[in-house]
Amino acid sequence: MALQNIKMGSLFNLFTTRRFTPLFITQFLGAFNDNFFKNALVILIAFQESQILGLPPKEMVALCAGIFILPFFIFSAFAGVLADRLDKKYIARAVKLTEVCIMLLATYGFLMHHFSILLLCLLLMGLHSAFFGPVKYAILPQHLTSHELLNGNALVGAGTFIAILLGTVFGGLLISLKDYGLILVCITMLTISLTGLISSWFIPAAPSTTPSQGSYFSLNIYRLSVKVLKLSYENKAIFFAILSFSWFWFIGVAFLSLIPPYVKETLLGTQQQASIFLGIFTIGIAIGAFLCSVISKNKINLKLVPIGGIILSLFSVLIGIVHLFISNYAAHNIVGFLFLFACIGGGLYSIPLITFIQKTAKVTERSQIISACNIINAFAMVVASQLIIVLFKLDLSIPVIFIIIGCLNLIILPLTFKIKNGHNQYE
Repeated sequence: MALQNIKMGSLFNLFTTRRFTPLFITQFLGAFNDNFFKNALVILIAFQESQILGLPPKEMVALCAGIFILPFFIFSAFAGVLADRLDKKYIARAVKLTEVCIMLLATYGFLMHHFSILLLCLLLMGLHSAFFGPVKYAILPQHLTSHELLNGNALVGAGTFIAILLGTVFGGLLISLKDYGLILVCITMLTISLTGLISSWFIPAAPSTTPSQGSYFSLNIYRLSVKVLKLSYENKAIFFAILSFSWFWFIGVAFLSLIPPYVKETLLGTQQQASIFLGIFTIGIAIGAFLCSVISKNKINLKLVPIGGIILSLFSVLIGIVHLFISNYAAHNIVGFLFLFACIGGGLYSIPLITFIQKTAKVTERSQIISACNIINAFAMVVASQLIIVLFKLDLSIPVIFIIIGCLNLIILPLTFKIKNGHNQYE
């Protein structure tokens, strides 16, 4: 127990350093605001009686997800090249200043019920996140030592999911308040964005790692995207790690898409119980991330990737099988337990991968490699959401879909063995 306390203590010791804490706060608040604003907008649209821009509310809600993800496809490569050529602290400050401006525009949109402006703000928030993504992950290896990097990724990964959960919950909660909901939403958005801007000013310098005369740069977004994707493919170990990490996001989006209808239709639960399952998802990922740090002793341990994947598959399949033997209504506690362990497997699976990508990528190309990862992540998330829609249209029950996801994960797992056992050089 004493040894475990020492390890967990070293994990949280990062919060005492300026090298980590301002970046963590900045990214946490950014992830919170993204999801707070997005869910508040989605809830507002969902309960409109009339069409919005010629589309019924249900279709407009589905469109919102695509609007937010679109900038990751288009601008991730540009953001990655920029992050390698400039000091990342200045990019972080510029991104956070932009976020404040977007939230001011969104405040006008909410108070005036101007949905065109709100949808534009949603697009701009996706753009803001696309530019911050390469900075967030590429700056960690510059500020943290080799022995701190895994811990840093564990905290950032867990913090991101907690921020997503809190933003989603509070965005839906405040917008639903009848009297002062819109005002509270606007005040919260502006406060969070301003706090994020302040915290970004304390991020230490992270100078350019790529000489401007020695790197390819173009305003042609398509060429830049192709360039960074080819760059990621040059090192097969990194490329397979990116594919495996993107598969984690595929599973995550699938799970998040299934939770609300699963609780409502299968477990016959309430909105509050759906929120509990969202909380279980976040807590499970966070526990998996922390366990990864403790088990790995601050070193990259790729052996945890297939172990986490097997745990994820096993408990995902068990979620579906439980309903063959127990009534849906009586399955709440058992399914909650199984869902928690499936998500713990996800945390164990993902953290070594992103750390391996950061550590193995060349210093001069790290941000571009992260941007390639973001492009493939975005593609995986879109495919996951579309697959869930297709499976729904085939009238498959949600427990059966959980079984399918678990089996698909087992099929994909051999991909992780193609990643070179490069972590030995860091041990």
